[in-house]
Amino acid sequence: MIFISSFRQNRQKLYLEGFNQSPIKRLLHISLLMTCLSQVNGQDILKDSLYIRSFGTADYRASEFNYSVAEDENGILFFANENGILEYDGSNWRMHPLPDYSQVITLEMGPDGRLYVGGRNEFGYMERDSTGTMHYTSLRSTIDKDFEFGPVWQIHFRNGSVYFQNYESIIRFDGELGHKLPIENGWLFEIGGELYASVMEKGIAKFEGDSLKFVNTEIKLKEDNPMRPMGQIGREKILPTEYNGLFLLDTMTFKTRRWDVPASKELIKHGIYDGTEWGEDMFMFSTVRKGLVWINKRGEVVRVLGKADGLKSTETRSFHRDSKGNLWIPGYGIHHMIWPDKQRMDDFFTLIRSLEINEVVFPINSSNLKMASDFPAPIRSLTFNFSSPGFDKTDLQYAYKLDGFDQEWSAWSNNSIKHYTNLDGGTYTFHVKSRIIGGQESTPATLELLVPTLWYRTGLAKVGAGLLLWFLIMAVYKWRTNQLKNQNKRLEEIVEQRTHELRAANEELITKNHELDQFVRRVSHDLVAPLKSVKALMAITQEETEPAEQQKCFDMMKLSLDKQEEFVKRMLDQAVNYREVKKEPVELYKLCMAIRTDLNYYEGAAQIDFILDCPKDYNLLADPDRLKIVISNLMSNAIKYRRLDEAKPIIIIRAKHEGDTAVIQVEDNGLGIEEKSIGRIFDMFVRVSDQSHGSGLGLYIVKDMMKKMGGNIMVDSELGKGTTFTLTIPQGK
Repeated sequence: MIFISSFRQNRQKLYLEGFNQSPIKRLLHISLLMTCLSQVNGQDILKDSLYIRSFGTADYRASEFNYSVAEDENGILFFANENGILEYDGSNWRMHPLPDYSQVITLEMGPDGRLYVGGRNEFGYMERDSTGTMHYTSLRSTIDKDFEFGPVWQIHFRNGSVYFQNYESIIRFDGELGHKLPIENGWLFEIGGELYASVMEKGIAKFEGDSLKFVNTEIKLKEDNPMRPMGQIGREKILPTEYNGLFLLDTMTFKTRRWDVPASKELIKHGIYDGTEWGEDMFMFSTVRKGLVWINKRGEVVRVLGKADGLKSTETRSFHRDSKGNLWIPGYGIHHMIWPDKQRMDDFFTLIRSLEINEVVFPINSSNLKMASDFPAPIRSLTFNFSSPGFDKTDLQYAYKLDGFDQEWSAWSNNSIKHYTNLDGGTYTFHVKSRIIGGQESTPATLELLVPTLWYRTGLAKVGAGLLLWFLIMAVYKWRTNQLKNQNKRLEEIVEQRTHELRAANEELITKNHELDQFVRRVSHDLVAPLKSVKALMAITQEETEPAEQQKCFDMMKLSLDKQEEFVKRMLDQAVNYREVKKEPVELYKLCMAIRTDLNYYEGAAQIDFILDCPKDYNLLADPDRLKIVISNLMSNAIKYRRLDEAKPIIIIRAKHEGDTAVIQVEDNGLGIEEKSIGRIFDMFVRVSDQSHGSGLGLYIVKDMMKKMGGNIMVDSELGKGTTFTLTIPQGK
């Protein structure tokens, strides 16, 4: 059969890139259409009953779009799909993805039995190993890795080499190495045993080694070039093009002329994609916009097959005439066109595709085979999977028999899988055959299996049964003894672990009680001491007659009340920390400005240059009440412990996100903290500065609140230069 596939650069953009970017919007379904084509010009092939079956994504579970099709020696079909290579045996679909999940554009079965594959910037081959499993071998590494190329549209075989055609070049693989031939937009074909290439906008050239010698420079078509010549009209062959219709090529002189016939004008409108000879005096073309078109040698259109006749789309692609004489057309889904009256039945056979033993699958792909059983006994289950390539399982019925188990053949059914369970040891032969419903039967397929006898049914096993039982009893006794020892050991470890946990919990409780005792004593002192001081000062003030002395007493009373006010505030802050933690969006800029306003009454606050280094729209997830108390404490401390000799005291607040963590820094240029005191500043009631008149609870509360929010606080300080506190708050919900 003569087979032609065409390619075009703008077609790549329209059909290839478009499908990469657009989602599949519909699922194709299986439909069965029968149409009767009337007799035209005496062509019998067009008057017979025609069945069209459509397969879509719901059937083969892959991308909707397919590019080309190939068939192996057993009639198994392979389709170039955007997701990989689809395999179909008439019963089951299977996907073989490429290693990088590359698109597959073209497939050709080679003379060496390998399935050669072309994709985007990828080429190689698939072949079965000794078990029948398909494996892909990439040949991309045989050429320069820096050379990038687009889709491979054509694969051609000649003199032991395989040619992979793409827009940028032609790659010749000689069996070991790939050779890049600098031939752009070239289409390969043979005439008279010689290899030629039609080159876009240049003409037709003959290969001389890996170089080209042009034999025709007349046919220079803009963004178009001839496909492979087909048929024979006198000494000329038909030379199809995609956009410019049909030409005739003199195979002796390589002169070309336009074939000015009605079919050529019609095909120019529809766009030729693929073509083939159809019988002795007919030609068939797949088109981009009109479906399938048949013409005769007089250049007359004799039949057009489109949507009205059962095709799901008028955009048709490369096709394949299978070994049964039927037609497979990939594109949007896959169409199978069957002429029942013309279908070849001389090689109607059934294949056993695989045998599943104890849920382990063994590929077979044979009609007659012996398998020595090297799988472990007992065999819990056997599952045979079979098909008749070239026919769809919906058109077939199967019958099977397992010699050594079944007494007779099963009834005919549509089931292409047979299960057996719990077989005894021995030799079994599985037979399966198929038939077209109400018609011819296939040649049966057979598979002979040697299933080993279970060991416990042998004589040696019976002789050793007594000894085995004795050893078993001793083993159980020893195992049980060891088990009890291990249980005792585990119980001792559990008791020790629980004792350690109780001891740690007790120590923690003692620490908490100590802190609580300390807290109660300090609270009592810090609440009562200012009141006692105020009472004493009031008594002194009543006795003093000098206004200046009275003012001193008033100032000291105010200082005592300020201390008590700060202590009460710290207690209220700590009370907030006992509430449930909230996590909601906080506008940091507004929060800091509100705190700045609240601190305006602090002594020395007016001298501070407050810098807020974060966007006004900076948001973070946190507990707003706790975050306000934390930042307020840090800012008030920066005001209290400013350096009086600093001409320009500052407080800088920075904020940013690092991954899923919010980071806030509060920096000042105040007194700083001695290195030896940094480790103690977050402890309860600790004051590390001589200027500190507070309760020593502020940073303790800050640390505790950060812990409650799931965050952390760190400090970096240098005495006499300033301090930076860094807050980190996780942002995960």
